[in-house]
Amino acid sequence: MIGIDARPADAATVIETLRGKGVAWVTCAWVDLSGRPKGKLLAIERLAQAAAGGDLYTPRGLAWLGRSDPAEPEGYTVPDLARAVQLPSDPQIAWIPSDVHQAGAPFPHCSRSILRRQVEAAARLGYRFQAGMECEVHLLRRLPGGEVVPYVDSSEIEPTPLYDVRSAIQALPVVRPMAAAMADLGWGLEAFDQECGRGQVEFDFGYTDAIGMADRLVPQAVCRQLGLRRPPQPVDDRA
Repeated sequence: MIGIDARPADAATVIETLRGKGVAWVTCAWVDLSGRPKGKLLAIERLAQAAAGGDLYTPRGLAWLGRSDPAEPEGYTVPDLARAVQLPSDPQIAWIPSDVHQAGAPFPHCSRSILRRQVEAAARLGYRFQAGMECEVHLLRRLPGGEVVPYVDSSEIEPTPLYDVRSAIQALPVVRPMAAAMADLGWGLEAFDQECGRGQVEFDFGYTDAIGMADRLVPQAVCRQLGLRRPPQPVDDRA
């Protein structure tokens, strides 16, 4: 995070801070109902217009929400400027988690707005909603012949490779850049281990408020840099 107590009116301050860190592009990212991040890459000079409702989208027709209605107003992002992060995988890009609004109100199918309403409901009852997660993924690689195999050979151990230390050590080429990225983002990697499945691994990192946890990024960028595949899993967090 950039460490600024920012509000929409502070877009100029955020732009100046991000430029000073070498950022040239921003994405006011939102998440559809399938858990897939969506957004546009905006030149950083456009962030002020985006914060004022100028980052427009056609929300219908996405993530099985039905066909677009030409008479329906476009949606627009409301970027959470205080939660902007500079991507460790590409420092020229800043990721700004955003809510989607439409006609002056939260879009009813915006997943971040839905979570926000639940957090506010809990607060009215006197509860503070925080979340931790176990991020579990399968790390795979494709052989020259096209076969997809686990990145770590020793994950073939029977009956299960769960907690195998050799497998964890063999995965260090993946773990090191991810741990560095988590440190840059202020997450704090607490543990890493081999899980039960072939190629299945788990990352444990620090807890935070529920919206902040949902905003966190999946490690796809590091996997792509290493030539790996990271198929989705039901236990995976989308953020």
